[in-house]
Amino acid sequence: MKKYIFYTIIIISNFSFACSCVELLPMKKAIQEADVVFTGKILSKESLTIKDGELSDYTKTQVKYQVLVTTIHKGKVRNKILTILTGPAKGGDCGYRFEIGRSYTIYTYTHPVIINGKTVNKFLTTSICTRTQEFEEKEYNEIIKYCKSKGY
Repeated sequence: MKKYIFYTIIIISNFSFACSCVELLPMKKAIQEADVVFTGKILSKESLTIKDGELSDYTKTQVKYQVLVTTIHKGKVRNKILTILTGPAKGGDCGYRFEIGRSYTIYTYTHPVIINGKTVNKFLTTSICTRTQEFEEKEYNEIIKYCKSKGY
């Protein structure tokens, strides 16, 4: 009996790390919940191992993308080239797989991480569970209209 309980715990705990997004939020709700929403072109990609800023003993592999910002829809940024993090898009994580040279509308959230022993409190992250997607002109125009009406 103990053996079955042990295997059940292992199976349940493995599922807790898998990504499960029920459905994407509607555009307006996704914009409201995101910290920074922008459209940009992916310039580069690099894999990193980072220490999570909220879970002190937890390290994870992330992918760092450099993005040339073409339009800021919501939020403030200091540079035209932003760095965003996402998961490696394999093994059940929620990472978004960007392609270098393609343009996307990206919904990001701030999340503290530790890189090379330094806490970076406002690192932008995204995932497949946000509304991040390849650029579509129709949606882009709707986002512009909505953000302008809200004063973003």
